[in-house]
Amino acid sequence: MRIFVFLFLTALSLQLQAFQFEHLNGVVHDSNDNFYLSSHNGVYRYDGRHFLPLSKAAGLPSGLVRDIKLKHKTLFSLYSNGDVWVTNLTSLESKKIASVEATKLALTNSSLFTLGKYDVKRIDLDSGVVSTIYSSSSRVLDIDAFANLAYLMTRDGVFIVQDGVIKTVEALSIDNGNLAATPHGVVYFVNNRLSYFSTLQQQLISNMEIHNADNIVFAAPYFIYFTDNDSVNEITLSDLNITRTGINTKKKNYSKLHVDGKNRVWGLGLNTFEPIEVGLKSSELSLGSKYNVLEGVAGELWVGTTKGIFQKADRNHFEPLTWLNNQISAQAFEVTAFQLFNRGLAIGTNVGTYFVDLASKKVTKVHDDYVLNFSVIDNNLHIATNGYGVVEVDSHLELIVDKKLRQLLPSLEVLDINHSGNYIYASTKQGLLIVDTQDWTRSLFEDGVVVTDSYVTEEGLFAATYGKGVWFKPNNGVWQKLSSPNFVKEFVEFNDNLYLATNNGVHIIERGADHTKLVPGTKAHSFTIGSLKVLGDKLYAASSDFIFELTTVPSVDLYAPKVTSVTLDGKTYLEFSELVSQHSAIEITISDYNFVDQHVNSFEANINDTGWQKLLAAGMQLSNLKPGGYDILFRVENKGRYGDVTALTFNVAAPWYSTPLAISMYATLIFILVIAISVYIYIWVQSFHKVFRNNQRQYQKEDLSDAVLKVAEAKKLCRGNDIMISEGLDKLDQALLKLEPLARGHAALGKEKLSVAIGMLQAHCSYMSDMELNFNISIGETQLKKQLEKDIYSVTYHCIDNALKHSKATQLSLSISKQQDQIHVIISDNGKGMALYSRLHFGLGIYTIKQIAKSYKAKLSIKSSKKGTAIRFVFPLLEIGRPSKEEIQKEVLERMKD
Repeated sequence: MRIFVFLFLTALSLQLQAFQFEHLNGVVHDSNDNFYLSSHNGVYRYDGRHFLPLSKAAGLPSGLVRDIKLKHKTLFSLYSNGDVWVTNLTSLESKKIASVEATKLALTNSSLFTLGKYDVKRIDLDSGVVSTIYSSSSRVLDIDAFANLAYLMTRDGVFIVQDGVIKTVEALSIDNGNLAATPHGVVYFVNNRLSYFSTLQQQLISNMEIHNADNIVFAAPYFIYFTDNDSVNEITLSDLNITRTGINTKKKNYSKLHVDGKNRVWGLGLNTFEPIEVGLKSSELSLGSKYNVLEGVAGELWVGTTKGIFQKADRNHFEPLTWLNNQISAQAFEVTAFQLFNRGLAIGTNVGTYFVDLASKKVTKVHDDYVLNFSVIDNNLHIATNGYGVVEVDSHLELIVDKKLRQLLPSLEVLDINHSGNYIYASTKQGLLIVDTQDWTRSLFEDGVVVTDSYVTEEGLFAATYGKGVWFKPNNGVWQKLSSPNFVKEFVEFNDNLYLATNNGVHIIERGADHTKLVPGTKAHSFTIGSLKVLGDKLYAASSDFIFELTTVPSVDLYAPKVTSVTLDGKTYLEFSELVSQHSAIEITISDYNFVDQHVNSFEANINDTGWQKLLAAGMQLSNLKPGGYDILFRVENKGRYGDVTALTFNVAAPWYSTPLAISMYATLIFILVIAISVYIYIWVQSFHKVFRNNQRQYQKEDLSDAVLKVAEAKKLCRGNDIMISEGLDKLDQALLKLEPLARGHAALGKEKLSVAIGMLQAHCSYMSDMELNFNISIGETQLKKQLEKDIYSVTYHCIDNALKHSKATQLSLSISKQQDQIHVIISDNGKGMALYSRLHFGLGIYTIKQIAKSYKAKLSIKSSKKGTAIRFVFPLLEIGRPSKEEIQKEVLERMKD
């Protein structure tokens, strides 16, 4: 179920995405392929997509860092002021452990060494104790370490440091130099020579031909890399012989070389960090040719160029084959194709086809047209030409005219010709021609499209096009386009896979796959027809500037991305178990760790199964998150292909004010508040009752006193003349007005019968109001106890009196009836209903009614609405001479006692 309708999701545009470095001087890597770079502004972690400043994430200072070292998940940083800091990369906590004058660090299993100008200090990793192991007036030049051994270079020679003891490797005067530790010794350059000392063999070897070697670094299993000005060179450790020179595709002066855990070589410049060789071995090809084709001839590598034919002499040096070039043409010519044929070599050029007898070195011209490609079918050489179609040459170098095939060609510009079974496949400028040689029927794929090559496998037929990529037709199937580069020049089968020469690198189609994969390190290079060549157990690819060895190179697979950092609550995490955010925002960075071709992949995310969303960069920011658990899936996408999924789980905590504890506290406070308000209102209402009753008593007392005085005055006046008698009668009327409410206010029945009093009350109502009255008493001959009659009358009077005063009704009814052992009293009207003031029984009438109900424990029902009011009172039946329930129960108990 989708739990998100709208979610603010943006690509990170922070300093994690790009950073302009200055003064890069140190690099290390961890087991997760992250790099740590020291710079003028602290230490940064690089995951191929982001630069994370540890000065913010781990609390490191942000000043100039001269060098860094890494041991497991502990990072050591040396600052320009001499402070040495240690950072736990799991908890991202940092602390200063020493302050020394130094410019470089070296790390063994138990010690950290610092290189000063005239001394070397040792920091014990367990105790943190700092001690000086070397001090001299002679300047210290370099230091490095591997495992338990450290190596030191001073003006006086090269030394080994083991268990705190310094031993001499070679004593000599050194003006300048550098060294690199290896698993079993040290390689160093001093005084225009490169030397290697083996601690196992206790032997020193040197190469006197190497006159410049800076930034020496070891690469497993037995290679050494170094820089010579703007060139990066490779030598073997066992004999210090140069195997390759100029392996860096970009000519640049590096300040440091680094080899990571996968033996990839990196270069560190003043403000750049870039791959030099990432598993792809390359040799510089400085022939000034726009394109190059390859062939292996008699165990030697020949290169066909736009400037003739060259042969590899040694290392990266190629020499022109003058004897051959001169026989082909005295003028400049371009070599377009090679093909071993009939114990010789067919050479395709822009001026025709030539055959070289390798034994006699004799050159014979076979054909004049521009050659695009060669193939050998049934021991005959087939020449694909630029404008003459396909030319066939037998073993005697005689031309064979194939008129049938020529007539079937959609274009005479043929880029390749292949043969499989009974079929011939001709790749032309106007499509792929497929000919059945049994009946010479034809079919055409992609009419009007340049098809550059074809290849038949057990599964079907591949076709390479220039502009529409790679197509595949399964056996008994239809053509389908594969996910591939658009401009493909040629297919070469190697190790059961197809390799593609394209304008943007070398790609691979693995068996059964429906997509291509890029070979890392080749994307920036263009390859042409004939530039890929299998020589023995190796595959080579020639671009305009380099020859690459592709034998052991893995293709770019779509691996599951990695979550590289999570920032929540203002803190960055590199470990992601049990993440809980106290706020509704989180920042996440991810990486595919593709350090070479960073723009070939994109990223997608799926949040709580709400669907995959494409990310604009390798990361995301989420905000306005609701409390609860979140599961985010990440994957890499490349041209419709998807890698494995990586999951990140975290929780967003509810704010403190909405936690279960807070809610229970709220409920408790509300309950207490309700009780307090209820008690307050009850006390307040009761106080009103008390005040009201006191006022009523005071009014009654005053009216009674006034009435008594008026009666006394009237008595005196009535003894006089007529005028005084008239005044006396008036006084009696006034007294009556005072006494009548008092008597009625107490609803006193007096000595009257209940039925008589009700009749008088009805007459009073008729006199006081025009309401339609309906009074009914049906209790028969029942003789009620006097107190019950008084209470019934009191209830009846107060209800009727309130209706007369407040209801504005037109109808009023009263019913007093006997039902079994109960007396039911019902008073109802069709007035406006009772006001809130009356419902709170501030009035004496309602108060009296409720008090009577309590005394009898009787049922009292008051229903009031805009249509009127109905009051129902149920009294227990108490007759004269009839014992009550209480009296009966008392009599039964007394008899039981007897």
